[in-house]
Amino acid sequence: MSKNKTLRAILALFAAVLIACTALVPAFAAALPDSTGSLTIHKYLMGDVSKAGDPNDGTTITKLPDGATPLNGITFKLYKITLPSSGESPVDGDYAWDNYTNPTKLTSGGIDFTLTPAATPSITTTGGTDEAPLGVATASNLPQGLYFVVEQPNAAVVSPAAPFVVAVPMTNADGDGWIKDVHVYPKNEDVTIVKEVKDPSVDIGQTQEYTITVSVPTDIAAFKKFNIVDVLDPAQSFLNNAAFKVIGTARDSAQTYEFTAGTSEDYTVTLPSDGNSNTLTVAFNLSTMSEQNLANLAKCKELAITFQVTVKEGILDNVDNTIKNTAKVEFTNRFSEDKERESNETKYHTGSVEINKVDANTAKGDSVNGAQFQIAASYEDAVAGRFIKRDDDNGIVRSGAANYSTANDWIETATGGTEDKPAKAVFAGLETYQIDSSDATVYNSYWLVEVQAPDGYNLLAAPVQVTFTANDLTDAKAYTLDVTIQNTTDFTLPKTGGMGTILFTAGGIALVGAAIVIFFVGMKKKKNK
Repeated sequence: MSKNKTLRAILALFAAVLIACTALVPAFAAALPDSTGSLTIHKYLMGDVSKAGDPNDGTTITKLPDGATPLNGITFKLYKITLPSSGESPVDGDYAWDNYTNPTKLTSGGIDFTLTPAATPSITTTGGTDEAPLGVATASNLPQGLYFVVEQPNAAVVSPAAPFVVAVPMTNADGDGWIKDVHVYPKNEDVTIVKEVKDPSVDIGQTQEYTITVSVPTDIAAFKKFNIVDVLDPAQSFLNNAAFKVIGTARDSAQTYEFTAGTSEDYTVTLPSDGNSNTLTVAFNLSTMSEQNLANLAKCKELAITFQVTVKEGILDNVDNTIKNTAKVEFTNRFSEDKERESNETKYHTGSVEINKVDANTAKGDSVNGAQFQIAASYEDAVAGRFIKRDDDNGIVRSGAANYSTANDWIETATGGTEDKPAKAVFAGLETYQIDSSDATVYNSYWLVEVQAPDGYNLLAAPVQVTFTANDLTDAKAYTLDVTIQNTTDFTLPKTGGMGTILFTAGGIALVGAAIVIFFVGMKKKKNK
């Protein structure tokens, strides 16, 4: 009996173990990955990848970081990693490879891993429209394993994103299961460059100011070249003065860094000249600048380069009296790829006041040739004779300027008038409008004074005010304000007449004189009585 009890106990224990093992089978099965999986790459471009947020966990995300733009046309090559029999795996982030575009060996943690092209050797992001790309590429039915993913160079990005290792399938974030369809979001930086001009319109001879703002790649320390280049219009003369500055702004604070020029300093400046087509170049000395300053440069989200020019009379030779300009940044990234980005186009202009001179009665211009004018910036200046002048370098000098007293009078003479067209006088090279502190447009007014009338004609009795309007500030009108001014041969008081009028006037004066004599004689007689 005792023997039977022992047997039954053994059988019961075996059954319990069997049941327990049967219950564990699903758990062990769930712990093993599927034999295949997929890899989906979502590619996007950012101005500053430091704002991209935390790494993705392999699942899909519903919202891209601020400023992220999906990017089509980026190719990725996939390589399956052969793991050694000892079981070591690549160390996260510690990657070196023998050939960037076609690697055969990955070194990580001091161990060499063999790479072979994946079953799907490459994929390219696509989808959506040109205006709204999706930037998605998928490799399906990849055999289970580790993969080395290498983004290929592309002109659309500053540098390829760093290669990465991904498991397909991969462990989920909780570590208790597998993600069969893995999603990754490699991001690219772009270098942006924006150019701004201070004044939309200028006088000839005025100082104009530019600011070029360039974004700084987060891996700038690994770049081989980073140059800002600006080809100035021949009608501009560069001013090498204290206004020239290069200021960096930190990514995560309001801190700024001022960088200095010199061959052994932060950057080298090549000044514009006839020999280099009037080109300004600011070339950062990435290989020789101090370790601290290079670190400061890497902290910057952007660089602002400010400089000034003098506007020369050559602006009048340009189409529409306008100077248009772009800048660019030229760089060689960490993969020794030479690239460049161009800024927006800036433009500013100078304006003209064109006087059309005609006879008041005939509307013809042949008889009014020779009329001379001066121009003032205010009514008070006009009546006081404080007219706008021009100095020896053809720059415009307004009343109150330091060199006003030594500048030359600016007199324009009406010429070219015929029976069919008016005589013309032009004041060219004037500022047409300004932008005030509230960003409102303020149109400029000028006052024309006739200082010499044509033969046989009268001078204008008062200054003539002319004001630029939005209609004048177009390319079609070449920023020119047209005004018609008439001349008359009539006198105001008295009117020109024959001898009868003169005799009548003289007779009137004689009668008034006689009346005065009679009045005083009468008063004297009264007094004597």
